[in-house]
Amino acid sequence: MENIEADDRLLDSILEAARILDVGRTTIYTLIKDGDLKSIKIRNRHLVIRASINQLIKRLLEKAA
Repeated sequence: MENIEADDRLLDSILEAARILDVGRTTIYTLIKDGDLKSIKIRNRHLVIRASINQLIKRLLEKAA
């Protein structure tokens, strides 16, 4: 199996996504509910799609400019 570096990850846990965005877990769940972040559920784990985190950051930066 190929090793995947942290930056190459496709999915992040709710807690990891919260750390990346420097927000709380509740905010991550709200962003998912509002459609600002995309997530998938595998068994009992809710995982945030890393690309959607990057897209959110890009949108917020464009808004701030």
